[in-house]
Amino acid sequence: MASTTGRIRLQFGGSGSAGDCQHPSWRRGPRGPAACPTLPDPTVLSLPRETRLIEGRPVLASNSVLIVASAPAGAAAELDTFAASLVALGFTIHAQTERMASLYRFEVFVAPLLAAAHAALRGTRLGASATMAVKVRVDGREQPSPKSLDIGTTLAREASPGNLVLSLRLASLLQATEPECGKRLRTTSVSMANGLPRGVVLYDGAAPRRPHTLGSAGQFIGALPVALIERLVHRIHQRAFAVAPGVTEQAVRDAVLSAGSAVSIAQRLARQLPSETHAAVRLIVDDEVRSIRLRGDSGEPGASTRAA
Repeated sequence: MASTTGRIRLQFGGSGSAGDCQHPSWRRGPRGPAACPTLPDPTVLSLPRETRLIEGRPVLASNSVLIVASAPAGAAAELDTFAASLVALGFTIHAQTERMASLYRFEVFVAPLLAAAHAALRGTRLGASATMAVKVRVDGREQPSPKSLDIGTTLAREASPGNLVLSLRLASLLQATEPECGKRLRTTSVSMANGLPRGVVLYDGAAPRRPHTLGSAGQFIGALPVALIERLVHRIHQRAFAVAPGVTEQAVRDAVLSAGSAVSIAQRLARQLPSETHAAVRLIVDDEVRSIRLRGDSGEPGASTRAA
């Protein structure tokens, strides 16, 4: 998969034509409009927008990300170092204090940026979040919307030191547009200020033990010992309940036993759950089916035995 820099072609009015000239040096003379300063027709501007070749077709980067880092007292130097590492990757600093830094990039491929941000957090006392950066224009400049900043700041404050958490919307978007990022994501929950759990997605930088291939679960599950099937049901229910309290263990069991893939399990559960929980439940099911396949193949515990 190749990457290039996108080039956007802008068409100006006819070369040398003054009728619609927008050049800043052009002025209307006393005898009518003067000639417009010579401009190439058309003019080509190079913009730092990545392009990937997928199956021979160029695909422009279209995702935008906001990363917010939160620092405890006395960790301002760590925050400075983290912000500098993102600036080196092309991020723009929106705001920075001794306790918080917010940086953004528009229209990029997000997966490699998350990997770099996670690596920069390792061993620090910082907690960080990654959310969708909704673009707005303020005083002629493009920047993340206030709502994007509110969500990112809240998640960063709730994140544990050294962790990078994603909003459910960004995680769902990346699964669809940058699927290589999916194997690095797992759902978990964090405690909000009011003590209630909030479903988030944790970026896990550890290398996956197997390729991210879920395949069909139907025949595979049918060949599993009953104990492993029950373990799968228990784990999905335990983790899904944190983000969707309406889900019952019996509903999970029915979905597991009757569905033919992780996607089908998630779809069956989604029929009974609020729409805002669908992305989180899908990630949970993907993670646990992948884990149970590893158990069935090797007899070893899977990655998802970690506490959610």
